[in-house]
Amino acid sequence: MHAQPPLFTRARPRRRSLPIPALFAAFAAVVAGLVLLVGLAFAGQRSELAAGTEVAGIEVGGLTQREAVVKLDALFEVGSTNPAEFAAGAKTYTFAPNQLGVRPDWSGAVAAAARAGDGFGPVR
Repeated sequence: MHAQPPLFTRARPRRRSLPIPALFAAFAAVVAGLVLLVGLAFAGQRSELAAGTEVAGIEVGGLTQREAVVKLDALFEVGSTNPAEFAAGAKTYTFAPNQLGVRPDWSGAVAAAARAGDGFGPVR
């Protein structure tokens, strides 16, 4: 007797590889995820002002709003005795800010800076 080959043979499962666009999309997703994680790591805490924040030319980034107000107020107190010259016609007058009753609204300025520098984690 002769052995006959089976009518059906098991086909070996073909190993499928992902198409190039799918591989590229997966790679892009991994890179985007890493960028997001790094951004979150360096964004700073939401209780602090964003890095690079300045109020009246003074760097206050990394400070809380309260710390920034205290810093700005202390610097103003030191500089408020420095006189400035004002001219009106041919006459000149010299006044210091503390003589004129000038009081800056540091709380308002810092709050505005915080709003301007606020945002979602890595975008801060």
